[in-house]
Order: sequence, then C-alpha cells, then structure tokens
Amino acid sequence: MWDVVYLPEAESERLVLPKVERNALIHAVEKLEAFGPQLGYPHTSAVQGFTGLRELRPRAGRSPWRALYRRVSDVFVLAAVGPEALVSTADLAGGQALTVSVPHAARGTVLPASAFDVTVNGRHTAAAVGRLPSTPLDLAVVVDSTAAAPDAARQVAANGLAELLPQLSAGSRVAVIGAAGPTVLQPLTADVRALVRAVSKASTSSSTAAPGAAMRLAADQVATGPAGQRAVALVGTPLATQHEAEITNAALDGRLVGTPVYVLGDADGVTAATRQTLEFTGGTSYAGAAGSPLQPYDDLAADLVNRYRVSLPAVSGAATVQVRLAKPPANAAAGP
Repeated sequence: MWDVVYLPEAESERLVLPKVERNALIHAVEKLEAFGPQLGYPHTSAVQGFTGLRELRPRAGRSPWRALYRRVSDVFVLAAVGPEALVSTADLAGGQALTVSVPHAARGTVLPASAFDVTVNGRHTAAAVGRLPSTPLDLAVVVDSTAAAPDAARQVAANGLAELLPQLSAGSRVAVIGAAGPTVLQPLTADVRALVRAVSKASTSSSTAAPGAAMRLAADQVATGPAGQRAVALVGTPLATQHEAEITNAALDGRLVGTPVYVLGDADGVTAATRQTLEFTGGTSYAGAAGSPLQPYDDLAADLVNRYRVSLPAVSGAATVQVRLAKPPANAAAGP
C-alpha cells in the first residue's frame, strides 16, 4: 500500500464536494493507495506543462472533479481539488476549435458559453461554444433471457432501448445479448423495432444466466469500434447482484479494455463493490426511481452524447489551454 495525504486546502475542498462526488474521490484515492505509480489512464493523467504534477480522475474521468497531486519520495500529496480541465493543451496558431465532453449534464440541456471557463496561457479567454451531436456509438446490451426473468422486466428493457437509441447520434447501433447461453439475440442494428422484438419476444431458456460470458460476447460485438465509441451495458439489478464475482472478472477481462461497462437497474441499485468495478472500466450504474423505470436509459444516453465544440481565437505559436466547467452541471450530483 502507498501513502496518500491531503494538504489542508485540498482536504477543505474535498469536504465541500457533493456527497456522491466526495465518495467517488475517496474510491479514486483508494486505487492510488493500492496501485501507486502503476495506476494509469483513465484513472490518472499528467498535467501538461507541469513536471511531476498529475490529476486523479474519479470514476475513470467521468466525474466532473479532479484532485491534483505530486509524488514526494514514497508519498502521494494531494494539493488541490477542483473541476475538471476538459481540455489541457493545444496548438492555437491560426485559431483552434476543440471538442470537449460534459458527462452528467441534464438531458436536453444546452450549456451556455458562460458555463465554460477557458484559459489560454493562464489568462481567461472569451470562446464561442456550441453543442455537438455525439459521435456514433456501438453499444451491446446484455439482458436476462432465462425463464426466471419476469416478462415485465424484459418489457422494460425493450421500452428502454426504444427510448435510448433515438437519443444517440445518427449511425449509432445497438446489439442485444441474452444472458442465457449466452446468445446473440440481435446483432448491431439501428432498427429500434428489431431491438424491441429481440428483447420482448425472445423465447426464454431453461439455462441459468451466464452474464460474465455474455459480457465477453458483447465485447466481441463492439470490438471493431474505437475506444470512446463503444460500450457494454448489463440490464437488470438481479443479474448484477446475483453474479457479482462473475461480472467483476468479466469487466476486467482483456477483451473489455477500453470499453466502459454500465449496469442499468432498478431503485435497489448494485453493491458498492460492483459499482467500483464498473467505475474502474470507465462505466457506472444508473438506477431508476420508483415509477421511472426508463430513467436509467435516459441517464446513459445523456452520459454518452453531451459534447461541445469550443472555438478559440488565434494566437502566435503554441499555447497551453485549459477548459473547465465554471461549475458542475445541474445534475452532476445525480448517479453513483
């Protein structure tokens, strides 16, 4: 185990974080304690322009907060906690348009330019900001296709996919994998009706669920997509809670490297250990409140599509740029 200490200012900044973000930072620090200098991206990254300075990235970078730290002998010293730098450096000769992502922004919300704090060589700079359509994505969804799964749960999954796919950018595709077998119920497609049929009309199997093997099969379905344009989602809290060890092993399998793994469940949520594994991959879990079974699908869509283009004025030569949120999105405290 490695020692990690907070400077007093950083401790004060940690204490005022929203509870869920504070807990995410605690989990990130635990990873740093466990892996030390071997902990790499996406959980930590170098701060451009500052030798030896690194940032800790809670939830594998999906949290809107960062902790700046430096290694001093065999101790990691956390010096500051603040909003993420959405962009760290760029060559601005002749002007530059940068693309940044804003996870956790509310569905349908377009952040104004004033929500972004842009600095060039340390000076605040006016920038034009516009929301972009998201990059086409390949998503493989694992559903419970065993006879034990209630028909109502499968119907919610079918309705959820019908809700999610239209919110993704044009060209996005979804595949459906049955946990029993496992079986490819529907290869990657942009046809919502095919997805609904695959889930709601799939004949159930007497075999027991094998979500770990199903996740690996899902990874194969999206393997051709580049990192950042593929994801795997496991539908249903029972699958996640009853097969926790199996899912943990599959999520950390080499076939899923660069592929965030999500769990879309009900209000009961998943265990802290499972959530920590999901966050290690860059994914997370989303749970629907009572009476809102489709909310996890909307949350996942919002997570995947909030991207903005930041247009900056021309400067001579290379420059160091930082783009941060002036404050976290309105619903940044929602989720795990």
